[in-house]
Amino acid sequence: MTKMMSPATKKSTSKVSAEKPAAIKPATVSEKPAPASSSTRYMRSSGPEQSVNRILDSTLEAISRQGLKHLSMSDICRFSGVARGTLYRYFPTKEAVLEGIAERISKRFEDGLNDVCDPAHAPFERLSAVLNFLADHSREAKGDHILEVEPSFVLEFIGRMLPRYSEWVSKALAPMFDEVKKQTGQTIDPLTWSNLLMRVNVSIFLLPPPDDSAEHFKQMLASTAFAMLGIAQTKPAAAEKKKTTRARKA
Repeated sequence: MTKMMSPATKKSTSKVSAEKPAAIKPATVSEKPAPASSSTRYMRSSGPEQSVNRILDSTLEAISRQGLKHLSMSDICRFSGVARGTLYRYFPTKEAVLEGIAERISKRFEDGLNDVCDPAHAPFERLSAVLNFLADHSREAKGDHILEVEPSFVLEFIGRMLPRYSEWVSKALAPMFDEVKKQTGQTIDPLTWSNLLMRVNVSIFLLPPPDDSAEHFKQMLASTAFAMLGIAQTKPAAAEKKKTTRARKA
């Protein structure tokens, strides 16, 4: 390794490196594996995560400005500022870029949902945390303005992700469903209930009421959630508060 290379050797080595960049070991992305897809394979196995995120962020910006129909790979290069070869290294087609966006949004939803579900939460405190997260997530997504420019893209994405999101919500709220059974004796199908809640969330997102404040969004979700549980909204909250207070004193 300490030998001096001749000029010819240096030139040859430099040429090989320039012609075969794929031989360089890609940086590792420190994320948990998402559901398998062509785009996530490119995202996980090729190059720095920073470049991938730059491409995805810039693609969203491009869609919000000029729509999806006329968006080309050249546009994505221009908005992101990456070379064409770099873009194609991670995403070989526009469809792969869009799939990458979908998977990233989905992963952030799952991670965000897990973050707000503190194991120390009482069952109905967990419900409140999940409802707040859903409302905040929807309002944040609305701020991208893609719905106004490309409604079909947004609707297609929601349709695809709704079953997955519903499953995650049902698992996050498992302790609450057990508590409802204790209080009322009724057994609720967690997945069906969560799917209905997600559909209500989507409805408020797509057709906002006159009072489009964050607080009103959360109140509407909470009222609907408790109505679907068949429980008065104030009683479980009060019971949980007393229960938590007793536990803390003990």
